[in-house]
This record gives sequence, C-alpha cells and structure tokens, in this order.
Amino acid sequence: DLQLFAESLGRYIKSHFDPDAKTTNYGGREEKVWRMPYGKAPAGIVEVCHRHLDSVNMFSQILCDTIDHIKEGIKKGGVDADKGADVLRRLGRHRFMFEKISSTVFAYSEPDVPGERPMARFITLAGASFRRGKKGGKAEQIIIAASPISASEFIKKGVIDKAKGVVFTSATISSLGNFNRFAERAGVPFGTGAQFFILPSPFNHAENGAIVVPAMMTEPSFGDA
Repeated sequence: DLQLFAESLGRYIKSHFDPDAKTTNYGGREEKVWRMPYGKAPAGIVEVCHRHLDSVNMFSQILCDTIDHIKEGIKKGGVDADKGADVLRRLGRHRFMFEKISSTVFAYSEPDVPGERPMARFITLAGASFRRGKKGGKAEQIIIAASPISASEFIKKGVIDKAKGVVFTSATISSLGNFNRFAERAGVPFGTGAQFFILPSPFNHAENGAIVVPAMMTEPSFGDA
C-alpha cells in the first residue's frame, strides 16, 4: 500500500507540476520548486494523501511497537544486548524517517485551521545530479515539504497553555525597545498578565573591554604573514 501511495502521488505531481515553478541549479543538480499559493495544496494531492494517511500512520506505529518489544526483550534478557542495540539503531533511523513522512502526509491531507496561519507547502522536483558530464549518484527525486510559517501556535499550545508560568529570556529578545515582534512570533498573548522587562547588563563593557588593533603591516591574504 505504501508503494501504491508513492507511485500514485508521484504520477500526480509529475503530471500537474507547476510549469512556472522556479528553476535553480545546485551542485550540477537542476531543481524546480512548486510553492502552493497561500499554502493550499491541489485537491488531487489532498485526496491521495488523505486516502493513504492511515497506512502511513500504521506502518509508523508498527515500527514504534517493534522497537518497544526489542527494548523489553533486552531488558528481560530474551534478546542479545549487542545485537538488539544494533537493530534498535537501524530501526530508530527508520522510525524518525516515517514520523517525518507521517506528519508531512497529514499536513497535505488536512485543511488548515480557520483563523490560524496557514502551513507553507512546497514540492521540489530534483533532476538527476551530474558531475563532469557523467550522471552522479542521485537519481531524480520528488521532495514534498510542509512547514508552519510561524511557531507561535506550537509554543502557545505546547508550552504557554500547559504551564503555570513561563519565563523567556535572551540578550536579543527585544527590538526597538519593545517586545512586540517576539510576542507575536512566540505566541505570547497580550493583555493576559504577561509582563516584559529590559534589564541592564551587570557587566561594565566600557571599563572592562578593549578593542586592540595589532601594528601589523600585513593583509589577511598574505599567506606568509
């Protein structure tokens, strides 16, 4: 079923790829990037992803369950520790890959939440790489990607809404004397008791720092200097 999904999605993308997609050349490899306007994927891609989402999730869950069983076997002594650790490393890489695949397929199969910022969705059609006129090691690839244009909702739902109190601190957290840009990007709600402070540095830079220019009659390009 996963093979069928990959083939169906690949055929649709190749036959409907945006003819106006921007073309770039990266290391002898031609790439065309199809960026979905306002992050809205074509109905055909949505339909294919939605139809196979359960299969992708099921395979990802099978990998997770297998890893848990091997860990339990090692713990109880039924699985050789060295061999089990080697298998776990291999399966761990596959699990990570399928978790990414699952989240990407979900991002293309479900519409964005009304009122929230849309996902950025784009597909890259990468041609075979060539080096010195000979075909390189990479064949033609279709790279499907989805990414939030802002992390504010993730931070708000995953951190701020779940904690009794959150402290954000950074030397560069303010901009032009205020925190408006940071609050917007970090999902910090205004008017709900959030407090913002700019504290002076305890380090006396003027008296404890120095800029020293060596008396050197050389340039950085002088290799013998």
